[in-house]
Amino acid sequence: KIGCDSILPFIASPVAAAESLLFMLDADTLVEPDYFAVVCAEMARRPQWAGATLEVAHQPAANPAEQRAIDAYEDYLAYYAAGLAWAGSPYAQIAIGSALVARVDSYIACGGMRPRAAGEDFYFAQALRKIGPLGRIAATRVHPSSRPSDRVPFGTGPRIRALAGGEALRFHHPRIFGLLKELYEALAGGDWQKAPVMPPPVAAFLEAEQFEKTWQTILKNTAPSPAARKAAFDCWFDGLKTLRLVHFCENNDRTLAPLAAEDAWNGLRKMGYQGPK
Repeated sequence: KIGCDSILPFIASPVAAAESLLFMLDADTLVEPDYFAVVCAEMARRPQWAGATLEVAHQPAANPAEQRAIDAYEDYLAYYAAGLAWAGSPYAQIAIGSALVARVDSYIACGGMRPRAAGEDFYFAQALRKIGPLGRIAATRVHPSSRPSDRVPFGTGPRIRALAGGEALRFHHPRIFGLLKELYEALAGGDWQKAPVMPPPVAAFLEAEQFEKTWQTILKNTAPSPAARKAAFDCWFDGLKTLRLVHFCENNDRTLAPLAAEDAWNGLRKMGYQGPK
């Protein structure tokens, strides 16, 4: 945050802010030789993007236990993003801080990097997505460190330490993504005059979040078009609320308990997911 914010006084005009990019990297992250060229070219071709995420491949770990841990963690991140994308969520990004790039004007508009002890990349990516589309750049990769850490309460470092120490990593049940897909399909096919009727786990979550009140606010304060109301819904039902829905389903329906990685991937494919692992 200090580094990004310190650049802002040197951006002299709105045009410069729209064209200038902030590349966010940890000090020990490695990049490929074409990193800057690829990112600049992709962002220039897509001026509608507020920012983008890049493909991630962590550096080799110090020992076999830590390597197994980082491999499992990358698989989990890929699975969660794949499930969200298949369901239709606009927040289907792997928000790792060293894999983010943002336009300067979008950075300013969303309030900049969050001053948090952990999870600042997740919250920043979520805020950036509310400004505009967050693209995905696959033509080059970043290579963060796979080191374990206890510097922050959660995130990659603590997760690697826990997994290397023997903690099991369970994946979210694929049927939760199916329920999320039902929600987005109901929104896409509805008349937007009344809130969609959803199955029990989702309905109970929406009730707990006072969604009916939010829905009435959306109807009152947005233009009477599906696109405007969907955009307002997406700002409310953001990445954090999506994750809270996932945990709510796990905690309130025994049939939606987390699964082993292979079972989760197989289940997602049986439901219709056809993308890469």
